[in-house]
Amino acid sequence: RKCLTLASGATREQSTGMIVTMMSSDAQKMLEFSQAMNNLWSGPLYLAVIFYLLYQQVGTTFLVGLGITFLSGPATGVVSKKLFTYRRALLPFSDERTKLTSEVLSGIRVIKFYGWEE
Repeated sequence: RKCLTLASGATREQSTGMIVTMMSSDAQKMLEFSQAMNNLWSGPLYLAVIFYLLYQQVGTTFLVGLGITFLSGPATGVVSKKLFTYRRALLPFSDERTKLTSEVLSGIRVIKFYGWEE
């Protein structure tokens, strides 16, 4: 719907598929940001409680779990960067798919508007 309210110059510069892809990408980033902010304060609290309970159950052996937790952090960063590059490589295909879907839906609307369906 926002594509319909844009100035005609803006729609000439970017295709409808590109605009829709950017809007959905922005919405996804806002969702991920809100989840990350929640984990920023709750994550350390959860870890502290979990490791305290582990200490109560298994004693000092919980340090192995603590070590694995801290060592997995850099590995997660490497995987995240790799996924980011893959996602960036897939964006043009997503744009093309969104553009084609939009064109098909526009065609269906025209057919229904003119009553050409049987």
